[in-house]
This record gives sequence, C-alpha cells and structure tokens, in this order.
Amino acid sequence: MTDRQRFDAAEFGLEVMSALHAQYPQQFNFARALLLVLNKATIDALTAGKDPHEIETSWEPDLQNFRARRGSREKGYLIYSYLPPDASKSVDSVETITVD
Repeated sequence: MTDRQRFDAAEFGLEVMSALHAQYPQQFNFARALLLVLNKATIDALTAGKDPHEIETSWEPDLQNFRARRGSREKGYLIYSYLPPDASKSVDSVETITVD
C-alpha cells in the first residue's frame, strides 16, 4: 500500500475474511471476527457467502448519512472535512485549521 487516501481498509478486511473463510471454512471463526467488525449483518453476509463488494455497497446509504452528520459544522462534530479537498495531496500539505 503506497496511497492511504485510496486504500480502503474496510473493503480489504472483507476480502481477507472472505478469502480465509473460502480457504479454511472449518477453521475460520466468524464469531471471533465479529469482535473486530462489530457489525452482525456484515458477518452474516460473509457467512452466507455474499460477495465482499456487494456487502460494502450495502453500507453506502448509512455511510453517506454518517459523513453528512459527522461533517456538519453546525452540529460541531468536526472542524475539518471528511477527506482533504484534493486527495492527491499528502497529509503534510493539507492546511491546518486552528480553533480559538
């Protein structure tokens, strides 16, 4: 991984769990994976053999609501945007915002 702005850790995790379950169906324990994922619907979908991309796509409505709520300056959750305006910029080059 060389670009953390493009790397999707959640999708990667789904792919790894799916591959481990496919290779080691008796040994891979989804109940223990729930401790990491913390989303029973996701674990249930993986257990049922659903495609990881399909699972991630199912998250999108909730993610959009979360980003809107979390990124709202009026509600005071964050003082900066969800992602830098230009994802190609390195973190060191993103403008720093100070709060009085």
